Amino acid sequence: MHVIRSFAVTVFALLGACGQAGTGGESNADPAPAAQGPHAHAVTKQFSIDMGKLVVEEKTYVDGLAMRLADGAAAVLTEAPITACAKLAVVAQSRTELKTTALGEKPVLALVRNAEHPQGAILLLEPYSTTTLEDALPTLATEGNTLAASGDIGDAGWGSIDATQYGAEKAPHVRLDVKLPYAKPGDADALAADTGAEAKWLREMRAKAATDTQAVVDASVQVDPEDYSGSVTTNAWFDVLSNWGNLSVVAAASDKGCSTLVVREPGFIGGYREAIIQTTMVGDVRKVTSVQTESMDSIEGDYAFGRVEHPTLGGFPILHGRAAREEGVGLVVYLSDQPIAAGSFETLVARQHMLRAVASSEYGNQYSFSFYELGGPGVPVEQVGAGNSTTNPYLDEKEVGGLIKLGEGEPTRITVNFRLALAAAGT
Repeated sequence: MHVIRSFAVTVFALLGACGQAGTGGESNADPAPAAQGPHAHAVTKQFSIDMGKLVVEEKTYVDGLAMRLADGAAAVLTEAPITACAKLAVVAQSRTELKTTALGEKPVLALVRNAEHPQGAILLLEPYSTTTLEDALPTLATEGNTLAASGDIGDAGWGSIDATQYGAEKAPHVRLDVKLPYAKPGDADALAADTGAEAKWLREMRAKAATDTQAVVDASVQVDPEDYSGSVTTNAWFDVLSNWGNLSVVAAASDKGCSTLVVREPGFIGGYREAIIQTTMVGDVRKVTSVQTESMDSIEGDYAFGRVEHPTLGGFPILHGRAAREEGVGLVVYLSDQPIAAGSFETLVARQHMLRAVASSEYGNQYSFSFYELGGPGVPVEQVGAGNSTTNPYLDEKEVGGLIKLGEGEPTRITVNFRLALAAAGT
């Protein structure tokens, strides 16, 4: 038996201690006593000389978020608390590299270890520039489930300004007390996200857009149409409303006056398409402020992404899969919105939504499904002919993959992209 887990995103509410911030003269930048749970606190200080006087530029960061990157790990720290909406957007957008546009225009402090900074580094991220404050961060620990860094790093005078000559004390360039769990895939309740208020709103918007997509887009976006990012958002929002007919919401976060949705639908040749939709409330109306889309056609490992719409079962996402050769049956693929445990199909449908795809023939490295069985708690199993619904089928002794696309425009619709390890008969 082979089981895969859903890929979704969640964020953690991170604790931060408050500090003093200001410019000019000497200030007390000692961080609060180290907290035991998750926390993010940092103070940066830089000396300069103006008209023979010491000037101290100091910033205090009180909240943060840690995440794994494709080639390492990073934490971003901010001067004000980060909303749950922004946290989800940053994590979802930073799959391959760190992206912090969702945090706004204020400077962001980043603690990074990746291929470019193998010794760790402290970066100051601003909308149009990145400054390396320290090119080594020996106290940065990125192993396990937590990112941590503490202690004093560097010299606020850059080695050239002695604060004691101006009646002040020497100070570190950066003082850190950070311990944050990684916000990582697989922690969110994707099923809850797909049935939540944000998902309901999105489907209502798609229904309204069926008659005049452009009018709905124009009325629902809040962007600068002359700005490049505003144009990208408008075009992406139009695409989602008009063309994403089999979407599921795999993660959602709401805070005061904002929400973020991570939306997926099966790709055309494999994998999935993803949209990260950010909204804000203007009065009592939800407005779209950012939409970013990406196609993930090449995915390592097993996956199952899709959606089923059924007159009795309702609509549900496909998030988990299992494939096997069963004695007397042959190739069978099980798909569900919940993890698939061992047991017969009859046992499984008694406790969760299930789709069972049964192959009728195999030829070389290809196959075709004969029929599908759908069922769930309290709903009798229904068998549906597969017809020509199998696209891009692939089969070998280790795995099976393909795209199921059945019933476009019909009451029962199935759209699933999958690649699953193939278990032997009886396992």
